[in-house]
Amino acid sequence: MQTEYVTSSDGRRIAYDVCGSGPALMLLHGAGKTRSDWHSLGYVDSLKKHFMVMTVDTRGQGESGFLTEVEDYTIDRITEDFLNVADACHAGQFHLWGYSFGGGLARYLSSRSRRIISMIIVGAPFTHATDENMKPFFEGLLKKWDPIVKGYKKGTLSEEEMKMARAGRVPVWEACFKAMRDWPVVKPKDVLCPALLLVGTNNSQTMTWLSRHKESLNDTRVTVQYLEGLDHEQEFTMVQTALEPILAFLNNPQDQ
Repeated sequence: MQTEYVTSSDGRRIAYDVCGSGPALMLLHGAGKTRSDWHSLGYVDSLKKHFMVMTVDTRGQGESGFLTEVEDYTIDRITEDFLNVADACHAGQFHLWGYSFGGGLARYLSSRSRRIISMIIVGAPFTHATDENMKPFFEGLLKKWDPIVKGYKKGTLSEEEMKMARAGRVPVWEACFKAMRDWPVVKPKDVLCPALLLVGTNNSQTMTWLSRHKESLNDTRVTVQYLEGLDHEQEFTMVQTALEPILAFLNNPQDQ
């Protein structure tokens, strides 16, 4: 995995790597993960036989810049990062695949750019980033993190506390979560390309959303496919189970 970098319009460094040949495909990792997970689980080795695979560390994560300000995480800047990576790889158009948090980010790009040929979202519902179900979780973490981040920025934490805050990327996630409050809602009807929502039947959050809002997919370009018996983590770690329907979709991404 050879790391390359692009510099965003706000001067931030975004890490990525590219390998293989064929149609361009960008992979976006989930929260708490990095682009290296696509490699370590074997996704890239399988995909590079058929695609030019671009894996990206989203800003603040992996080898991308360690950014701790709310303004670093506007959705405009994040989606621009992905287009900059595509430009660096000479990918005028490309397929887009995001898992969990990366799936949420993929929704935004696919609703803004016609450069996306098709999109796969794994395990992420079409809800606001901090909807009513998730709001207590987000607000609880922000309350817990606030004194840590203040101490980190003022330099008043102990050396060990500083290391722990940085290792857990607490200042990064606090800034990102605060920015997410202002991200707009993306609905299925906003997606501009054929899209596949892939969900494990034991992913309770996304399955609950589907049971309540599946009609919102009617007359849109989004189709749903289920992974029987898989929970949210397994949607990613059960590689061959996930790859089969995704490769079928990528080989025929027209509205299904």
